Amino acid sequence: MNPKVWNQLATRFRAFQLGWQTWAIIAFDLGLMLASWKLWNSRNFAAGMAAILLLSLALLHFYLILHEATHSAVSRNSKINNWVGNLAGWAILMPFYSRKRSHLLHHMWTGHPTGDPANLRIIKRFSVMTPKQAAQLEWIWRSWLPLLTLNDRIGMWRDPFQKINAGGQIIFYQKEIRAAYFYLLFYGLFFLFLMGTGSLVTFLTWYVPAWIIQLFLEELTNLPHHAETPLLDEKDPALQFYEQDRVTHSCKSLPVWSRFVLLNFNLHTAHHFFPWVPWSGLPGAHREIIRFMPELEKSQRTRNELLWSLRNRRRPLLQIMGHYFNKLPDPSYPFHAPHLEREWDFL
Repeated sequence: MNPKVWNQLATRFRAFQLGWQTWAIIAFDLGLMLASWKLWNSRNFAAGMAAILLLSLALLHFYLILHEATHSAVSRNSKINNWVGNLAGWAILMPFYSRKRSHLLHHMWTGHPTGDPANLRIIKRFSVMTPKQAAQLEWIWRSWLPLLTLNDRIGMWRDPFQKINAGGQIIFYQKEIRAAYFYLLFYGLFFLFLMGTGSLVTFLTWYVPAWIIQLFLEELTNLPHHAETPLLDEKDPALQFYEQDRVTHSCKSLPVWSRFVLLNFNLHTAHHFFPWVPWSGLPGAHREIIRFMPELEKSQRTRNELLWSLRNRRRPLLQIMGHYFNKLPDPSYPFHAPHLEREWDFL
């Protein structure tokens, strides 16, 4: 897409009105959680399995709603966005402010090996593996265990503390660290409440399996959109939004699954072209992009998240993401300059 067309579409989409759909999903998910808890406490095996599946769906939606909040797409009020993002993050053990910084840098530096924090976490964790480590990773991959998602989640908790230990400005990461301590405080208080009411074991056996399924669904949702795309060189400039089809994939829209389970997250190239557009507006953005780039529609006709995973879990992971695992980041390149991190708000 050329810059002129992108600017015309961007002007129109910046006026997109945030609708009621996100709040309807939030209300629906709270209802799902309540129904799931009641089913779990019925002590019936079939009801218990249904309870875990319902809770898994609610937790996946919390992840997607948190994603909306990182782009200020829940509300025009920043405080409401932050409250929604933090409550969703607390529920799925994902620190919202660290996720926001990481994710907005991901949009600024999509496809970059070190400018994109998600890529950097993978490279730091898995680069230059021994044959034994590669075999272990391959076993985990073929077992469908969400290691990549868990690595990313742990990295977000550790990142602000690591930045300060490496000489970063304390004031810049203060909000993230303060929020992390608040999360831990309320986890502790919630744990004590469950202990006091005698419901700790019941809660953990209900929540933990659903959370693990949510991690799996999170990986299933994310991987097809960036796996097997080129990795830029460290000295390459950031791609403009209208260039990011080079390093993103969209997936085919499936009835119910794409709109009501993934909240249109499958329309990932449209999201990268116009990251401020809420999930409910992505189908319209996607249609406009296809008008000018019909080749994108052809490339996604046979790709959906489920088929991609079924096919690629049988392939060696090093064939899919080996260009991440065989690379060492160059610490001399100043990709993480503070002035870059302070430009998030325009996203």
